[in-house]
Amino acid sequence: MPRENRRRGKRKKNDIQEDLDEKEPVKLKELEDEGQPSWIETRHLNETSDPDAPFGLCDPDIKAYFRSVENQLKEWQDLGIEKENVSEEDSNLERRMFFSAALTEMQGKECMLATDPDCAVILERMIYSMDDLARRIFMNNLIGSVVELAKHRFGSHVLETLFESGASTVSRETQGILPTAQALPQFADQPTMSNLVAQFCKEITPTSPALVNEQFASHVMQRLITLLVPSLDFLREKKSFRSKRSAGYKSKQGSLKSVFEAAPDLPDATRKTPPEFLSLAKEILNCIKEKFSA
Repeated sequence: MPRENRRRGKRKKNDIQEDLDEKEPVKLKELEDEGQPSWIETRHLNETSDPDAPFGLCDPDIKAYFRSVENQLKEWQDLGIEKENVSEEDSNLERRMFFSAALTEMQGKECMLATDPDCAVILERMIYSMDDLARRIFMNNLIGSVVELAKHRFGSHVLETLFESGASTVSRETQGILPTAQALPQFADQPTMSNLVAQFCKEITPTSPALVNEQFASHVMQRLITLLVPSLDFLREKKSFRSKRSAGYKSKQGSLKSVFEAAPDLPDATRKTPPEFLSLAKEILNCIKEKFSA
């Protein structure tokens, strides 16, 4: 029959459906056979993770808000605490209200902000102004993401600053000095900084041999060991745990200090730590030693 006279017949609906069934991804079938909802894994399979933004990209509006927070904190840090004709409490009141609003906005976005190239340094600036309770709440929201943050270019800097400032919190807790807000019902179950450090160690220890060889995580590991055992001589002699590039970048950020009146930090050697911190440090170091001596 000539080609121009040929007519293609319509496919039956049942035939089309059979073809679609045959093309169904095998992975989804396997998931359904295992009793797991296929849509959970489908979302995971369809999304490609950006190594530079492992916790998602920061919304422009959120960035703009935290830039305004940074600008205000910079202004206050440059001004210092005004003490003329006002009490210390009055001078801090406006700042505390502003800072409390920023902490509320940060809730649930900590990891995303810590790995953002613009917002990470803003978090570092905020950590210096956090009181002990705010620091603990912030640290608690990082649980489960510590290793990923430690390996990240910007997240590692946030962890270093958190460990550095958290050392004073640990020292106060060891001496029985707790925030007055701890007595409020909503904070009654909030883990102490010492407990949070222990959780961080348990999360990090299994991967510590790999982390000490990581470009960014190695500095985090040194800072963590110093937090656990502040009296270590060979670490006390180091002026900075940051790379030259990181230290140079940080120096360009201007004054990084609390915008509130606060007691000066104690030298590392005079800080108090719980007895279990030494055991946590030994576990990390033994894990590294066993890996490299095998």
